Amino acid sequence: MDKIVSQYGDVVLRKSDYDTLADGQWLNDTVIEFHTEYLEREIIPRDAKILILRPATVHLISHIQDTSQLHSALPPNLNQSLAIFIPINDGKPHIANSGSHWSLLVYLRATSTFYYYDSLHNANINSARLTARRLTPLLGLRIVPHFVSMWTPPQPNGADCGICVIAITDFLVEKILSFRRVAVNPWQLMQISPQDLPSTRTIRKGLRTMIKDLARK
Repeated sequence: MDKIVSQYGDVVLRKSDYDTLADGQWLNDTVIEFHTEYLEREIIPRDAKILILRPATVHLISHIQDTSQLHSALPPNLNQSLAIFIPINDGKPHIANSGSHWSLLVYLRATSTFYYYDSLHNANINSARLTARRLTPLLGLRIVPHFVSMWTPPQPNGADCGICVIAITDFLVEKILSFRRVAVNPWQLMQISPQDLPSTRTIRKGLRTMIKDLARK
């Protein structure tokens, strides 16, 4: 029986989901969604206008034929968001669980730019560009924003791409919150250095601890 480990907000985390946090395991959608729910509830103030899209929403944006049908499924604050975090997966549109790699796209309204982070040498860049094009009209824009591939610390193995996305999201959310009332060069704001991110093993352990702590509440 796949028992429930934690129910947090709108996300139900089962043992099979939790087990993907073990070292060497590929992270699934539910853990990434759980992490998003945590950031929205515990870290990001409501007035910060930072939005993190769920993997299922990104999948719809990337693959639905008519994006005009998406408006009811999109967050109501999409057009007002100053920064939008978009987890990218290379899964096929009609094949469940077909993806094998996670990367991250971040839209910054102040620069009208999509910043792309990929721990596996731009392996997902075509999927990211497609999502950026599909998202553009939903943001109320007529011209596709700039697309910049950012240097990203490489993942240490073939399974840590999802963990890297979580680590980069944590780092950039904290950085954007720290500088949201201060004038800062956008390029410097969105850059990542090798020493900025904890080890993937540390992140996995921290997520397991966080989930256990939340389950006790």
